[in-house]
Amino acid sequence: MKNFKTAVNIGHSHLLVGAQDGIDPAQKDYRWTKEANDNALLAGVLIRELATSASLEGAIFQQQGRETLSSLVQRIKVFGPAVMISLHRNCVTNPKACGWSFWYHGHDARGKELADNIASVLSKISNIRGDPAGRVRSDYEIYPPDEKNGKKGGFGVLRQLPDRSVVFEGGFISNPEDEVWYDDPAILLAIARAMRLGMEDFAEQTNGILH
Repeated sequence: MKNFKTAVNIGHSHLLVGAQDGIDPAQKDYRWTKEANDNALLAGVLIRELATSASLEGAIFQQQGRETLSSLVQRIKVFGPAVMISLHRNCVTNPKACGWSFWYHGHDARGKELADNIASVLSKISNIRGDPAGRVRSDYEIYPPDEKNGKKGGFGVLRQLPDRSVVFEGGFISNPEDEVWYDDPAILLAIARAMRLGMEDFAEQTNGILH
């Protein structure tokens, strides 16, 4: 019986700029649209993979037009997921930046455990690589808490669903070697399958419920 709900969030809509680092909107850079397309492509493969699971139930979410993040999060909460995985891609000016990574919020042990579970399976795929800077990382590395005003900065979905969410950065749009992953159905399926297996292990460890 399927009893472990998984929300799959497609990071960014075509109207919401993503992958901003290194992008110059004045040059009509298309990469945030590409990111949304790539995220949606992987989300579709992942949902089909989740459908093969005896324990996982998946649903896709994405900000609609210029919908606020808080509205998106409210829709996800109504679904009542045990976990949420938000799919994204990176884009930076450094041509050596490469690889996938998972992010969890703050010092949240559950989020880190989920990210570690999936990353351990994903790391066994021979023709893709993890980010040399770290395959599983906390958003506090980039956006530490503000002592006066509390938490600040990016990774908004993580911060609004801190106890049950991870962000997957699926390689760098700015790196041609990472780009080919999204042109190869076999690689996308391998990534989605690794996510399913990691989440199934996590569901078993938590008895299907994340508190």
